[in-house]
Amino acid sequence: MAVAPQYMTRDRAPNTIGNVSERVHELTDGKGVDRIEVEFGGNLTTSLDVLEPNGVIAAYASDAVREPTLPFYQLLYGNVTLRCELVFLMPKEAKREAVSDITGWLEKNALIHNFGPSFSLDEITAAHEAGEAGALGKVIVQISE
Repeated sequence: MAVAPQYMTRDRAPNTIGNVSERVHELTDGKGVDRIEVEFGGNLTTSLDVLEPNGVIAAYASDAVREPTLPFYQLLYGNVTLRCELVFLMPKEAKREAVSDITGWLEKNALIHNFGPSFSLDEITAAHEAGEAGALGKVIVQISE
């Protein structure tokens, strides 16, 4: 069961959809999801709340909580698989498949781009701070030519 990425956000950031767990359960008729790709530490509570038994959490970072405490028995009793994914170390074939998938989504106009606040290059410090503070969407830095 997949849930569109516009419904997911960090626990620590304000969001416009209300309670993320409630919204995911609403979208999935209470079933939850079987896969989550997430910033780990800031989303651990929500991830475990919405993950189906035997689900997978693929974590690409843990900036919000750099050394999160693992709720071992909750992970165990959910039979959760935790995958730490670092794109730079992925096998070449996995990267080729990812590029192919992303290209296909772009060709079908199927990607959702969640743009966040926008800054000029001379506001780079503010842009960095917005990212650290959990800005919703991608922080944009505009570079004029």
